[in-house]
Amino acid sequence: MARRFWGDGHYVLPTPDVESYRLWFEWLKLAMNDRIYDGDSERGIRFTDGRYDAWGDVQNTPFENWWEENWRRLFGMTTGVLEIPSGEVVPHTERFITLLVPLSGMRSKIGYQLAEILEKHPEFEPTEDRPTAQFELSKGYHQGFTKRLSQSRRYLRLYELWLEQQANDERERVDLAVRAFVAWHKANPDDARRSVGNLTEAYKVYNQFLIEQAQGNEVERATYARVYRRDGKEMTAEKGRKAIGRDLAKARKIAQNLAAGQFPGDYSSV
Repeated sequence: MARRFWGDGHYVLPTPDVESYRLWFEWLKLAMNDRIYDGDSERGIRFTDGRYDAWGDVQNTPFENWWEENWRRLFGMTTGVLEIPSGEVVPHTERFITLLVPLSGMRSKIGYQLAEILEKHPEFEPTEDRPTAQFELSKGYHQGFTKRLSQSRRYLRLYELWLEQQANDERERVDLAVRAFVAWHKANPDDARRSVGNLTEAYKVYNQFLIEQAQGNEVERATYARVYRRDGKEMTAEKGRKAIGRDLAKARKIAQNLAAGQFPGDYSSV
């Protein structure tokens, strides 16, 4: 599912993985709707500084359309000289100057002339620092995120289904989201496995516990269990519920980081 993309030659991406940026886009859409606790700084996801105004109408724009229109401006880093084909309109920008370079002559002389022209522009600042993009994945933390994209997409999918349960009782929201997650995975096994990987034992066991509970069977989270390894290791419904709770907590921590301008940010402590 991950698509490698370095840029177009003039603009390059710091992280050449479109999927990471797509997840940023999708997480932003969900975080903007995480308003059930609006006004409560501990639970509500707050956007207070217009940080993402430059992203435009993310809620009503398909990612592929949005990406093509915005990736250079938001995530691209300029690499230097750009050749503009004859007849094309020269873009207006204060960061570049327009030159005509002959296709004949001595390279050393042309290079000298370019240096002379740049000397006449006091705003030109020689630097060896790499250029920066307007928005970049948070340094360091994005590596684990991008290496485990199936896990990251699992957090995102659970978060989406949990948000869909806002009209329900808070205590029931996770249970309903788990039931919906497993139902989606079973109904679309190939697509689901490509997206989030196989169902983990935590989701399998806790979902089955919820089914039996709904059927009126006398089951307890602490004792309801399934052996899933040859060495006898088991997963209880209680352990499964805690693992799923951590998935959701990580998803919401990433949303909080995003609102503060970092994606994915540090969510390791959850």
